Amino acid sequence: MLKNNGCKKAQASLTAPKQQSKLSSFFGKRQPYAEPTVPPIAKPTQSMFSGYADPSSPHFRRRVEQLHGRVPEADSSHPFARFRNYEGSVPAGESAWEVWDRPIGNAVPLSQEELRPLIASGANGVMAIYELMLWLATTHKTTLSVMEPKIDRLMEAMNTFLDTTPMQKDTEPAFNSRLPSPAYSPPPIDSILTRIPGCYQHRFAVSIATTTKAHRISPNTSMRRTRGRISAWGFCLGRSFDAGKCGHFRIVVGRMSKKKMVFAFYVTLSNLHPQFKSVQHHILYPPKTQTNLAYYTTDGLVVKAREQQRTIKALRLVRINDGRKIASRTRALTLHKQWVIAVASEKVLRVDRLAATQLNHKAGIGGLLNRYIDAAKHVFKPLNYTEEDYMRGLLIWRLAGARLAGIAQRSLDLPSISTLRRHSIVPNLIASATTPDCEEIKTNFRACFAEIDERIRVDGISTRF
Repeated sequence: MLKNNGCKKAQASLTAPKQQSKLSSFFGKRQPYAEPTVPPIAKPTQSMFSGYADPSSPHFRRRVEQLHGRVPEADSSHPFARFRNYEGSVPAGESAWEVWDRPIGNAVPLSQEELRPLIASGANGVMAIYELMLWLATTHKTTLSVMEPKIDRLMEAMNTFLDTTPMQKDTEPAFNSRLPSPAYSPPPIDSILTRIPGCYQHRFAVSIATTTKAHRISPNTSMRRTRGRISAWGFCLGRSFDAGKCGHFRIVVGRMSKKKMVFAFYVTLSNLHPQFKSVQHHILYPPKTQTNLAYYTTDGLVVKAREQQRTIKALRLVRINDGRKIASRTRALTLHKQWVIAVASEKVLRVDRLAATQLNHKAGIGGLLNRYIDAAKHVFKPLNYTEEDYMRGLLIWRLAGARLAGIAQRSLDLPSISTLRRHSIVPNLIASATTPDCEEIKTNFRACFAEIDERIRVDGISTRF
């Protein structure tokens, strides 16, 4: 038993420095870095460039920012001044790609000597070139073979102008350079974790990477639970803990949900240390709508994507409905134009009666146009005649006979003889076997001229029958 314990202690003493050296080499040393300026468009998750050829690289951005204060600002007449502010700078009526492609073919492929006057004319021009390349790299996914020689020539021209040596490539991760340097150290992590109140115990694996000199906690602090996952908010902390604090810690928390559990953990840390209050604020209040996506956490990006999906679905439904309405309106306008052209052709007589018949049957513009086409082919004819049509047909029938009444029916669209018989009014006359007396004559006279008597009375003339 003693030998085994001695071997285990020896193995632990050998493996501990190796793990510490691996963690130190992975995370690197943190250096103080000023607050970076956020670009107006979101940085892609995985860049297709490397080194100086990446327009989104901080080295290229830092070198461009060094021109401020040394080079006078260019005015609005500078050739690259109009390409600032991205989409708003493109004039109306022009293609965005053609406008953005002009400086690539005009100024960027110039030689190093020809680029120096452009850099010396003002930082506005160099910043416009930087934003132009960043826009091409992130939006249009421009290939490395196109962007790398242009950025290299531009960096060489800036180095020559500033009379400085090229910056060394930094292999340190970007998140380490963004951490603020701590001014003090909190109490050991054991004293913090043991003060969280609760009734149930859950084992968390808190991996703390320490360096040899500063003993700083890693920004990639992981927090896992053996039974179910807890979404640990991605945070970067510059904290100083004792060296060798790597291992499993037993945290006492209450029976609560995952979000409340993480919240209780960070609330306790914020109560013990004032610098943890920013973490608590980020948990309680989500980021604003205009916040750059580079500052969102994984959970925040998932929520943002779900909100955008709901918005896209709603807009897609509105777009489909609007498209259907526009299509129906366009078809109705086309049919109205065809109806006006058809009526102007005068191929069908008595169009008013045709339109009245269709409107009485609740027909639309399509039904009107179809009935007009049938009437022009002599397949359809409206049968609702006016009193004038009946009188004209009856006059032709009585004066010229049945043969001419049939011809007038087909040529002048007058009623047929059968229709005239159904609609003609025959007075009730009294037939007498012998010579009619005075009363029979009066009755027959009133039956024949009753309508004329009414018309004369309306006009104010008194008659006596």
